[in-house]
Amino acid sequence: MQFTLQALSVFAASLLFSAVSAAPQCQPGNAWPDVHDCHNFFECAAGGIPVLKTCGPGTAYCPVTGVCDYEFKIPSCHPRGAIPKGPEHPNIPEGWGMPYGHGHPGAVGH
Repeated sequence: MQFTLQALSVFAASLLFSAVSAAPQCQPGNAWPDVHDCHNFFECAAGGIPVLKTCGPGTAYCPVTGVCDYEFKIPSCHPRGAIPKGPEHPNIPEGWGMPYGHGHPGAVGH
C-alpha cells in the first residue's frame, strides 16, 4: 500500500511538471502582438508567463513602438496589413507567428 501511494505521488508530480514545462515561456517585460486580433497583445509577466492584454477603445497594439495607438495609424490592423518581420521584433517568442489581419486569424496582406 505504501509503495503504491509513493508511486502515484511520483507519477502525479511528473505529470504536473510536464504540464508546467510545456506552457509557453517568455522573457519578463517583453511584449508582442496577438496574431488573431490587432487590439490585443501579450506581455510577459514574472515567471515567464504570457498575459493577454487589450488596448482601449479606438486603439490597437503597435508592434513597432510597443504601445497602443490610434487604430488608423496601425497598418497591421487592416485586412491588407501585416506585422513587419525581421530582427526589429526580437521579443516575439518562437511559435507565436507574425502575419495577421484585423479580425481575420491567419490573414496575410500583400
